[in-house]
Amino acid sequence: MQLYSEIPESTDLSDSLAPLLNNDKTMMSNHSGPTVPALNLQLGMFWHDTTAEALKQLIFHDDITPANNIWKTILDLTKTSTNAEYVDTQVLTRQAPVTGAPSSILYTNLTASRVAISGADGKIAASTITTIELDRLDGVTSNVQTQLNGKLATGGKAVDSSLADYATDAGTVATFAVGAAANQIPRNTTIRQVGLNADLLDGQHAAAFAAAAHVHNEKITFTKYIASGTWTCPANVTQVIAVVAGGGGGGGTGWDDGYILTKGGTGGRGRGEVGTYAVTPGANYTITVASGGAGGPATAGTTKSTGSAGGTSSFSTHLSAIGGSGGTFAAAGSNGTIGASSYDEAANTPFMTSGRGGEGGFASSVDPESTRTLRAGQNGHQGHVTLIYTLG
Repeated sequence: MQLYSEIPESTDLSDSLAPLLNNDKTMMSNHSGPTVPALNLQLGMFWHDTTAEALKQLIFHDDITPANNIWKTILDLTKTSTNAEYVDTQVLTRQAPVTGAPSSILYTNLTASRVAISGADGKIAASTITTIELDRLDGVTSNVQTQLNGKLATGGKAVDSSLADYATDAGTVATFAVGAAANQIPRNTTIRQVGLNADLLDGQHAAAFAAAAHVHNEKITFTKYIASGTWTCPANVTQVIAVVAGGGGGGGTGWDDGYILTKGGTGGRGRGEVGTYAVTPGANYTITVASGGAGGPATAGTTKSTGSAGGTSSFSTHLSAIGGSGGTFAAAGSNGTIGASSYDEAANTPFMTSGRGGEGGFASSVDPESTRTLRAGQNGHQGHVTLIYTLG
């Protein structure tokens, strides 16, 4: 209860009985109640806050502005009272102090990305071996040292460096027997044989052969272009063979007059050219691939057409090849002639393939009473550019 009140000195004893009882009850209940005490306050007095279920003490009192009074919670009545000694006792009965190997890492971390080991004192510690180094052993299925011991030592005598002292042509080595005598090939011995000579390796003495540069992993590369583009010269390539073919000519128009079927002329082949040229690594070279000539169209009426000539293919400014001419149209009663070819048969090589000409139009059989009909020629085949070079 919160009924504490001051009793004036002029109050009779009989009139003081009720206030005295109320004050006693208020003191015994620690000013119990849901609201903050506001009257007859004394610094250090207690208040049982029945709303928060807490015991609070007045630690600052302002007679003029009660709102400035400070009540500090000294006991949360919703929780069990305890002390440090009790807590320590409970902890010791539930978890024994950590000893042994893990005790070294209770309060500190190991060095990052290191392999954990047992140290000299038996405690867990970080080694000097990184996790990357440990990963390199992934996949090893047997003793590494045993595998290394089975390899040929770099200081062994499987190949003797004094080949210049030998005096037998390497071409006859196959005729020597295996053994330990002179002029025999040794079998896993320390005997140095005389009479064997490598003077004819690549036509050079052993010393000259060892000093010379030898490339044994070269490969020939073919790059064929069937569309125009750009070739970037690879590293270490300084020479290229270019094979250039022009487009084939288009075929001529075919003719059908209702009685005689005639075929248009076939287009001529494009020219084929080949050459070897110096190139610069990293430089770009323009590739032009020619289209084949268009076939003679089947236009309305009795108009007949010759096929168009094929285009010109080229490798940069170094080499070009012109296309074949178009096949002629067919007049009534005669076949068209093949277009003039720019293909050079005399200079032909296995690489000099050129664009083929298109076939001439061929009229189909019709009723003799029908009107004259034209048949279009085929288009010529496109050219191409092929580059041949060696990669080391």
